[in-house]
Amino acid sequence: MTGRVLLLHLLREVFPQWDVFVDDRSVWRATGALLVSASSPEVLADALMEAEGMEGGSPRMML
Repeated sequence: MTGRVLLLHLLREVFPQWDVFVDDRSVWRATGALLVSASSPEVLADALMEAEGMEGGSPRMML
């Protein structure tokens, strides 16, 4: 199992309501209430934690 596969599995376990994947340009993405794109799994995890904390707020651009 590669590091990328392990990180994808971990993010999917921690954020089950999001569809987490890495696109063909190696951009980490998650789709759910918003589309979130990030340059690394760490940045994606931070953005998803922030997105889940937004209750009733207006959507804004994520990292």
